Amino acid sequence: NFDKDAVAGFKKEHLANLDKEAVAGLGKEHLANFDKDAMAGFKKEHLANLDKEAVAGLEKEHLANINIEAVAGLGRSHIVKMSEKALSGFNVDQVKGLDSKSREGLGDKVEDFGEFSINVKKELVKNETRRMPGVGSFDILAKIIKETGGGTKNDNGWDEKVNVQEKFSSSLDAQKISNNLKETSQISSLLSKLNILKKK
Repeated sequence: NFDKDAVAGFKKEHLANLDKEAVAGLGKEHLANFDKDAMAGFKKEHLANLDKEAVAGLEKEHLANINIEAVAGLGRSHIVKMSEKALSGFNVDQVKGLDSKSREGLGDKVEDFGEFSINVKKELVKNETRRMPGVGSFDILAKIIKETGGGTKNDNGWDEKVNVQEKFSSSLDAQKISNNLKETSQISSLLSKLNILKKK
């Protein structure tokens, strides 16, 4: 058994040499006390054996330092136990390393993707005609329309040609979209100017 305070002194090399089965005994407090940079020492097998409840102790900086090859060890049951803030630490290459179930778990867990990088959002929504909450900021969209009278920029997360989506990717459903639309009438007006809303 490791003392939960003593693990703060572990370096990357220490974690790399931990028994892959022994990590199952680490609790939430242990993981919370790990040095953020030391997380790079964990291998895929280490992460796969972490207790599902214990990963709630990980913070954004912990996840940001996980090796790209190792991240595949995190299953859906791990992902849904982490905080939204912690999950925003993932970069696009790490997200690519997650299996399909883990990616779906990410969509189920996160209600607002505003803290995630635009590249991560685009990776989670493979079809460019589909959008999840926060992929294209409506504040940015409103500003663009006001300043230019129309047109959008890809670096802000809005495609130059945006079509109405009929089906949302994986677990990112219409309810989550509607929860993020705080001012429906204003947004509908903005979308109409971009020909997003189609008349039947």
